[in-house]
Amino acid sequence: MRRIPLLAYEKSPSPEEVIKRAEAWGKIFSAKDKGEPIEVVITKKVKPQIYEILFEDTVRGLLKSPEEHNIGETVKAKIVIADYVKKKLRTKLYKEERVLKVGSVVRGKVLKVSSGGNLVVSVEGKKVYIPKNRLGPARTFSLKDLKKVEVECLILRVDRGKVIGEILRVRI
Repeated sequence: MRRIPLLAYEKSPSPEEVIKRAEAWGKIFSAKDKGEPIEVVITKKVKPQIYEILFEDTVRGLLKSPEEHNIGETVKAKIVIADYVKKKLRTKLYKEERVLKVGSVVRGKVLKVSSGGNLVVSVEGKKVYIPKNRLGPARTFSLKDLKKVEVECLILRVDRGKVIGEILRVRI
């Protein structure tokens, strides 16, 4: 007995539907590249903390969320996996968090001092990496003395979640 693939039974999408779906995937990839959230509608609960979602009435996917949601509710989601070839969209619930901006001056505590002389500073729950050539006034101190010390940093660069800074002041 010859088996016919399931795709033979599916209805072919119209050209308008294909264009709409391609535009939606374009928005998904743009949002993923920028690290921005997308708004999705919850269509059903699959498992505890896993929901099926719909983006712009064309693209289906999954949302992982520790919170309870109602069917039809619109939520913001951060894209985890977007694969057009496999038609796979995986997201997680987006939480509003303060983003460190380039040029801002922030305070934090030194978490770690590497053997190479680089520092890791905790600022509002985010890690800011300070290269050894950007230690500024901290150079006058022993690296061991800098651990758990409060410092003032200038944010130099934010690249895909990694934050690079420079120390302006050391507060002992």
